[in-house]
Amino acid sequence: MKVLFAVYELAPFFQVGGLGDVARSLPKALHALSIDIRLIIPYYKALKLHKQRKKLIKNFFVTYDGKKEKVNLYETHFLNSKLPVYILRNKKYLDIPSKDTFGFFNLAVFMIVKNNILNWVPEIVHCNDHHTGFIPFLIKHSNLPIKTIMTIHNINHQGKTSIETIKKINLDHTKCKVIDWEIKKRQINFLLEGIIHADLVNTVSPTYAKEVMTEEYAAGLDEIMRNAKNKISGLLNGIDYDTRCPLKDKNITYHYSAKDTEEKYPYKIYSPMEGKKLNKAFLQEKFNFEILWESAKLS
Repeated sequence: MKVLFAVYELAPFFQVGGLGDVARSLPKALHALSIDIRLIIPYYKALKLHKQRKKLIKNFFVTYDGKKEKVNLYETHFLNSKLPVYILRNKKYLDIPSKDTFGFFNLAVFMIVKNNILNWVPEIVHCNDHHTGFIPFLIKHSNLPIKTIMTIHNINHQGKTSIETIKKINLDHTKCKVIDWEIKKRQINFLLEGIIHADLVNTVSPTYAKEVMTEEYAAGLDEIMRNAKNKISGLLNGIDYDTRCPLKDKNITYHYSAKDTEEKYPYKIYSPMEGKKLNKAFLQEKFNFEILWESAKLS
């Protein structure tokens, strides 16, 4: 199976939230299961490759806002892995995030797939949050034989933007699902388009999949979510023990494990309860907070 994982942040190259951790861990786990998965992200000015080499694959042009824009397509890899990561550079739209960044990025990803610029055509494009919400729309309305999945990590961030963005992509905005109350504001909603046009939609847990069907938690999209419920599921996010192992994590002071280990470490290994207590007390002391567990006070 060939999967293109489209996302706007990726730890450790560029990260502003938990989505960057998911983007690092999930494709790596799927790659270990022999799935041919590759990532594609914008090449922001703030992106750091951590001395990882990049290779120019191809230069191509995207017509956006009536003008041809040059895009540099590079390939690199995760640190210590063979997982391909494609990064797209365009100084005008992708250097610094702006109101046009995601429209341009979505169009560029679509053009890569449509024109087989990679000499590799995915069977599935996995989109993540509103930043990639127009990719399913573009693929479906171009009748490409490619399936799409939209994962909702946070439904509160929907990517509402001016309807002019659609015109810049050179699309007929009447094909978009503009919600009635947005018509007067002349807005479109990137996440909404992703939900409607993706073949499958999932959330980061079964509980969240139920919550986003409700008025309380859906941030205005509950009716849309209920209408699409037959294609929505919840898959619980897991933990990447390569980077979040309490036995080896360099970012914690007191290491712990629920199992006995024969491997030797240059530090003491605590039980989970002891380790968590000590780490919490360490942070409380560091920030001059009250240490709630007297027995965990540090000497």
